[in-house]
Amino acid sequence: MATHGLVLFGHGARDVRWREPFERLAAKLRAARASAGGDGRVRLAFLELMQPDLPTAIGELVA
Repeated sequence: MATHGLVLFGHGARDVRWREPFERLAAKLRAARASAGGDGRVRLAFLELMQPDLPTAIGELVA
C-alpha cells in the first residue's frame, strides 16, 4: 500500500521564533490531510541552523 508524506523545507535561522509560522502551517496541513482521509504525515526540515535537516525529516517519514 502506497502512502504519501509531505516535507516543508525552509532555509533556517538563528532565531528559534522563525520556525513558528512553519510549525503552524505544518499543523494545519496535518489536520487537513487527516480530515481528507490521509494519514497527516507532514514534517518540517531546514537547510541550516535548525533541526531536523532534510535527510532526518525524510527518514522520519519513511520509518
